[in-house]
Amino acid sequence: MLRDVLKRIQTLHQIDPIAAMASFSQLLVNITTCPTGKLNGITHTYLLMNKDTILDEGELGSTAFTQAITYHFNEELRRFREGTLSAMIRSIVKKSYVDPHDIQYVRGIIGGEVGLLFAGEVPRIDINGNAVHSALRQMSKQALLELFYQYYTVEEVIELFHTKLNNGSFKIEDSRSGKNLTIWIINEYLRDSVYDVESSRYIPKYVIVDENGKPVGLTPTAAKDLLLQIGFLTAAPQ
Repeated sequence: MLRDVLKRIQTLHQIDPIAAMASFSQLLVNITTCPTGKLNGITHTYLLMNKDTILDEGELGSTAFTQAITYHFNEELRRFREGTLSAMIRSIVKKSYVDPHDIQYVRGIIGGEVGLLFAGEVPRIDINGNAVHSALRQMSKQALLELFYQYYTVEEVIELFHTKLNNGSFKIEDSRSGKNLTIWIINEYLRDSVYDVESSRYIPKYVIVDENGKPVGLTPTAAKDLLLQIGFLTAAPQ
């Protein structure tokens, strides 16, 4: 796992050196601690690493598309929750890094409620209580949950997936030509939810086009409606 983390940081450095350095700095904090904290810290860093998904359009039917995008979005949401946990803890302890003992402690308290545990995983409280920051030990479970959801909002989730759909994190290609078909496929997938679409090849509320009519990106509405279609969000009662 550690080797995989280092490889991913090296790849990230070619795209975003600042983000790569932040990840590497946190990794150093995670591995220069006690054995228990070291393992938990490396796992936390691994879960934060971005994992892109590239699909072959020729092998996709509607069911395969739904399964693939659901799996990818589940992984992205897990990473987002891990990042939210780190940001929340930093705000409490007033430090620029996160101690692995603090992560393990908070995950053990609220992990089951906020989706931070794997299937079958039993919540665990770090036995090294003295290593946990006192500000965290003084907070109730309810206070931790309320603070977590101040960071983890519907708006933030929609913005996350809007960004991922446009930056190539989730991509559908024609394997023969290498052409990126993500915008077109998602446009068609969402078409059933729009009625007045006869006059336009691309649905205006979903697809951004340039002055020549070429699609250049997906809108936040496309991300929101896609999340609704695959069941990640539920529409509020009217």
